[in-house]
Amino acid sequence: MASTEGLPLAGAGGTASTKSDGARPKAGRDSEQESNSVRPRAKKAPEHPSIDRKNWLIHMHFVRREFDICKALIKEMLAETKGYCEYALYVQEAIQQSPRDETFVALGELHIANDDIKSAINVFRKAVENNPESAELNTKLGLLYMQCNMYPKAFERLGAALASNPNYGPAVLAAGSIMQTYGDYDVALTKYRAIASAPDESPALWNNVGMCFFGKKKYVAAISCLKRANYLNPLDWQILHNLGLVHLTMEQYASAYHFFNAAVHFNPRNGQLFMLLAIALRNLQDPDNAKRAYERAMTLDEYVTQMANNLSSSLQSTSADSKSYDEVPDSPDRNDESSQERSE
Repeated sequence: MASTEGLPLAGAGGTASTKSDGARPKAGRDSEQESNSVRPRAKKAPEHPSIDRKNWLIHMHFVRREFDICKALIKEMLAETKGYCEYALYVQEAIQQSPRDETFVALGELHIANDDIKSAINVFRKAVENNPESAELNTKLGLLYMQCNMYPKAFERLGAALASNPNYGPAVLAAGSIMQTYGDYDVALTKYRAIASAPDESPALWNNVGMCFFGKKKYVAAISCLKRANYLNPLDWQILHNLGLVHLTMEQYASAYHFFNAAVHFNPRNGQLFMLLAIALRNLQDPDNAKRAYERAMTLDEYVTQMANNLSSSLQSTSADSKSYDEVPDSPDRNDESSQERSE
């Protein structure tokens, strides 16, 4: 009996012990959930935007000259980076740098292409006022003054260019050409000597040096320099013209004809070239082709019309005389008639 009576107690105790064991884990889970709800969550690390992440986009709009979009992107990047985007600051400064020398040069070249020299001079004058120390701008303005035969102003601008950069090639060449115009060949050669040691040989420099020697009547040295210029730039008609002129002065008419003919092929709208070609042909005893060259010069250049008329009339008479002279010995009828008259 004792054993049977103890079973429920044991069972009850077992049941009780079982219930008490099952209650403990549940209480642990609740306490863990409560602790998790009370514990603060760890904050996520802040995302710092890359300072350079839109540089490519700013550059793309800048080279496309879409400055409004570029300014908006710069403003956005400076706001995000609190002014630490260095590239955006540089581009912003580049946009604000206006006017620029390249703009003036491009505008002036457009006026020159349209044969509006006066407007081109005004543009380059403003450019020089904006940047008075630019050797390029001063030289271009000086060349335009030279084109208008305003040599004092041209020399002033070229002097300013040489003051900024004494070895600036275009300015030295232009200043030397003005000196050649006034016959100061020794001074011009001194100027050219300053840039003669440049690594890149200039055909214009050799051409000008050759014409200095031509002015000093040193024809062999002139031909040597001009042929060097022709070697460096064989398509320049002015160098060919000068070579023909030197050979014509030395009475080497065949060589002069060769160079004048080549120059005419490169510049067929120049009346002076046809005039010189006609003179070479005239001295080569080819009056018919010389006459054609004179007539071509008349149609191209109104300034040589009077000279061409005079020379054409003289060539016409010379050509007629030569033809009549050539016909006399070759006419058998005239020979027979003259022999009959003599026999009678």
